[in-house]
Parts: sequence; C-alpha cells; structure tokens
Amino acid sequence: MMRKLFSFITCLTFLYNIEATAQCACCSSVGCGDNSGGGSSLVKKGKFLFGLTGRYTTFKPLSSEQLQHYAGADTSFPVYNKSNQVTYIMSLTYGISDRLNVTATLPYNSIANIQIGSPSGDAVIQGTSKGFSNLKISIQYVLFQRKQLNGWEIIPAVGIIAPTGVHNNVGLDGNVFDDQFQPGANAWVPVLGLSGDNTFGKVTLRSSVNYVFANTDPAGNTDASLWNIDASAYLPLYQSGAGKVKGVADSIQACMMRCQSYFVVNAFGGIQCEHIGQDVVAMPDGSKQPNGNIGAFRIYADLGVVANFYQRLFMPVSFALPVYQTFNGYQVKVQWRLNAGLSVLF
Repeated sequence: MMRKLFSFITCLTFLYNIEATAQCACCSSVGCGDNSGGGSSLVKKGKFLFGLTGRYTTFKPLSSEQLQHYAGADTSFPVYNKSNQVTYIMSLTYGISDRLNVTATLPYNSIANIQIGSPSGDAVIQGTSKGFSNLKISIQYVLFQRKQLNGWEIIPAVGIIAPTGVHNNVGLDGNVFDDQFQPGANAWVPVLGLSGDNTFGKVTLRSSVNYVFANTDPAGNTDASLWNIDASAYLPLYQSGAGKVKGVADSIQACMMRCQSYFVVNAFGGIQCEHIGQDVVAMPDGSKQPNGNIGAFRIYADLGVVANFYQRLFMPVSFALPVYQTFNGYQVKVQWRLNAGLSVLF
C-alpha cells in the first residue's frame, strides 16, 4: 500500500529540476539554480528513471560603449559580454530500494557570443564555448516517509562531482577561455542536497536546497561555494482515465484502482534563489585576489506545466524571470530562461 502511494506521489509531483553541478560555466555564467541538485524524486526498487532537460537562458548584453567603459574602469579582471546559454542535462536514476536511489547526471553547455572588453577600442571576440560538463554521482535516501498521506517526505542527498568535463576550450582569438566559460572544471567537489514535499488539499508543496562546496586547485585558485533554494506549489489542472478527482489524496485512491489508464496535467509555480560565490585567483606574484567580476545573487519566479502519462512519461515546460539580481563588479544580467524536458520511468 505505502509503496504504491509513495510511487504515485513521487510521479504526480515530479519536479522538473533534474540537474547537475560543476564549478564552471554553468554556475559562474548563469547560476547554479540552473544546474544543481539532481533527481530528488525517487523511483521504486529495480526501476530506472531517464531524464533529458533543455534550458535556454538569455542575457542582456552590454553595449559597445558600456563594455569599453567598464573595461577601462578600475578593475584587475576582464569584463565579459555574452548573449545566451543553452544547457542540455541527461540523468539516469536507479532504485536500489524503494527508499534509496543513485543518480548519474551529465550536462552539456554552450555559451554564445563571448566578448572581452577593451578600454582602447573594439571588443575582443572569443565566440562560443561548448562541451560536456562534469559528471555528478549522487545518492538520495528517504529519511522520513509520510504516514497515511500526512506529513512531509524528507529526502537528503549526497554526491560528488568528477573532473570529466571539457576545461581547455580555446576562443577565436587563440586564447583559452576563462574558467567561468569552460564547460567543465578540473576538480573533485562534494555536493549536499535536501528536498521535501507535502500535500495540503489539492496543492502539493515541494522544496529543495543544494550546496556545492568550494574547491582550491594545486595552483591556488579557488572556485567559490554555490547554493540554491527552490520552493514550488503544484495544482492538478486535468486528468483522465481514473475518474474525476477532488485533490491529491482522491487521485491516489483512484490511481490505485485504474493506474494503467491514468493521465494528469499539473500546473506549478515557484520561487528560486541562487547564490554564486566570488572566486579567488592566484596572482603571478604569489598573492591571491578575489575576482571582482564574479559572484551573484538572484531570485527567480517561474510558472509551468508538467504532463504525466501513466506514471511513466513526464513532459514539463516552464518559464522563469529574475525578479531580483545583484552581482559583483561588471557582469551581464539574466533576462529570462525557458525550460523543457522529457523523463521516462522504466
């Protein structure tokens, strides 16, 4: 009974944020809210969940005059321009047991129209940096299960980022891209996460927090720590094949009777917060200096829908806008991002 209920709730409230983390372009350029966490929803013992997510983020590029002015300001680090980032995220989750899952996540990143400001004239064109990011392996465990459809389901997660990604891309000018534009990073980095969900009548609430630890390489350069928080609410819009339902609890009972013909569409809205720390660079004279043009805090509001076909196929789409953002030094702003995904349980 509880296994069926747990599986249904997991699928019904499946959150479209199957992501990975790496201290690289995916975090420094657009924020780890776009690229962290990783498969908090658990699957039953012996089952697999495959996910493919596409995310398109647009930036507000600096004008030529702004780029030239900022490059000539009192800054020890380059000022960059860019127009958009595309991230594809592949993930595979396996149910070791009904309460213990393991997930592998691999992103592919592409950042377009990268330019370096020049105080004396035209910007230096570096073009597009793209490639596979770092692989993340994580384990999720159901610490607290809800009782009789009541209470919170709490799932902690722990993972490790492996240095498998591309981190030596070269721009059109012949120079190696800055670390923040490399798809991957040459580092082993631990990751922690915590997610939970609960139902209140027709509404299902889900929340998660993820933290990526700082890392210092042999040369003394430090990639800063990163964290993000998400809180979302789900509301059933439409369902067929199991009769009309009044809420999540009723739909669970209906699904237990006729799961094979079940279909549901949920609407969801949420708030996401992300913080990207300030990297520290080892200077040629042996000193260490914080990069004045890296580090940001953003708050997003997003809306979307997710279709659930027979508790096996999930198709989410969402749109997010930054309602607040602040950052160190001179950086481009995020304008909006569009997400679309496909997940299959087998």
